[in-house]
Amino acid sequence: MPVVALDTASSRAVVGAVVDGRLVAVRRIGGGHAAQHALGAVHEVLDEARIAHHDLTAIAVGRGPGSFTGLRIGVATAEGLARALGIPVQGASTLDALAAPGLVPVIDARRGEVFTCHADLPAGAYAPSVLAGLSPTTLVGDGALRYADDLRALGHHVPGEDDARHTPDPARLAGLADATTAAPLYLRPPDAVPTAERG
Repeated sequence: MPVVALDTASSRAVVGAVVDGRLVAVRRIGGGHAAQHALGAVHEVLDEARIAHHDLTAIAVGRGPGSFTGLRIGVATAEGLARALGIPVQGASTLDALAAPGLVPVIDARRGEVFTCHADLPAGAYAPSVLAGLSPTTLVGDGALRYADDLRALGHHVPGEDDARHTPDPARLAGLADATTAAPLYLRPPDAVPTAERG
């Protein structure tokens, strides 16, 4: 049951080939415009895993929240591949995919905020200071890295820049993915709006 799982919601994109729940090839892409390299990374992981495109059974995509542009690129890439191959697109929350046991997801939401969630806090955009109320824990995601000094001062552990946990595990993403929707999950309006909609 080969699946490609990709997430471009944050400044750190990830693409993986997953077979029967096991990650067999992965590309993690950092730096600016990471989402734009997702399609090339799909071909790379399939080549490495020796999986033919026509053998894929689904495309799993992270729905966000995260960067408006990054999300649109990731979902469009997943939908285009799925349509070309005649297979379903399955979506999963990027926060849920990052939130492995013992980890709290923190995605950069810009505007001085982060997207996060945990047992006592529903998924949403918050000031990083909201994490002061958590017991010391491990925070992951590009938001955790952006505010690492402040979050460490609150007693939290933020792994180093090269830690793979700052991107969703593609096998976890594929396992959480649901065929009912792959629509982007924004959690708040985009920063840019058409001129006619401005007050």
